[in-house]
Amino acid sequence: MKKITLFLMSLMMSLGSFAQAGEAVELPDGVVSEQWYVEGTFVQWNNTYQQWMDYDIADTDFTFEVAIDGNDVYISGLDYFEPNTWVKGTINGNTIVFPSGQFMAEAVENGVTYYDYINGLSLQTYEAIENFTMTYDADAQTMTLDEGFAIGVASEPNSNSIYGYYENLVFSKNAPAPDEVVTPPAGVDIEEYIYEGNTIDFDQSGNQSTEPFSTTANVAIDGNDIYMQGLFKDYMPEAWVKGTRNGSIVTFPSGQYIGIFSYQGTDYSLYLLGVEPESTSIKDLTMVYNEEDNEFVANELIMSSVYKNRISYLEIQGNAVLYKDASGVKEVSADNAEAIYFDTTGRRVDANTKGLLIKQTRQSNGTVKTVKVVR
Repeated sequence: MKKITLFLMSLMMSLGSFAQAGEAVELPDGVVSEQWYVEGTFVQWNNTYQQWMDYDIADTDFTFEVAIDGNDVYISGLDYFEPNTWVKGTINGNTIVFPSGQFMAEAVENGVTYYDYINGLSLQTYEAIENFTMTYDADAQTMTLDEGFAIGVASEPNSNSIYGYYENLVFSKNAPAPDEVVTPPAGVDIEEYIYEGNTIDFDQSGNQSTEPFSTTANVAIDGNDIYMQGLFKDYMPEAWVKGTRNGSIVTFPSGQYIGIFSYQGTDYSLYLLGVEPESTSIKDLTMVYNEEDNEFVANELIMSSVYKNRISYLEIQGNAVLYKDASGVKEVSADNAEAIYFDTTGRRVDANTKGLLIKQTRQSNGTVKTVKVVR
């Protein structure tokens, strides 16, 4: 499967021995732990190959134990070298605060002693922070690592010298609900729209290529609920996604399940991701809806990924636009004269301008034809 590496930073990764360790967290007598379900990603630095090795926890044998004792929360399994060690956090309302720099374990390798610490990391600066937090839902019995945080396993407290780190962690006492595909409600009208944009791909060296496309997609509008089928035109054209309209903005949550794709005898669950074009950060997919023109313009890249919260892509569409073929907006016939171009604000622009343009051509019979193009 294709991948885009999102870790565009260079952390100093080093293993070393230290003269002082610390006092490891222990589970209090009489407190019983339980194995919880966990989703998320673990990234390990490999000193031999000098590359990132990332693991989807759901596809590995990572296991985690959780114990809650009043306002104290204990988690084991975060140290993948010594998984039976514990870290401790404190519940404050719907937040759990974990002090960074907690000592977890001592290990000896080739006669050298190493110490493992748990460090909070900022995903904005990739630097160690004083503590990290999780959002706690006592009713649903879930703990979610707050956005912008990662949990690093480090060789010293409150430092960036990490062996690896976790991100997008969600702990749940109960088994997660099975994935279900989106379908429009019965009786809702389904209309065909023209779907245009650029297909984006990357070669093995990371060089990007784009190819314009124009095809059709289906749209169903049920109040403020918007359903679209055909966004993944090449591999999953039958998949529906669902968004919610708020004014002129339609939001399609990232991570929603779109179905199973079979590749070389293996079935992969696929998920919708919205991806910011400049930063390649994952976010909800949003579209601007112009109700008068029956037009949807995507703000982000539209991606199908084998993971809910990180990129391992199958298909990417950029500059995506969906619109109804109405009011003279049609393909232009072969007898066109010279065309002129406008941007979406009505300002005349050069024919080589990038983005969504309005192409206007006067035909030989005197009529004016208009078509939307994406460059």
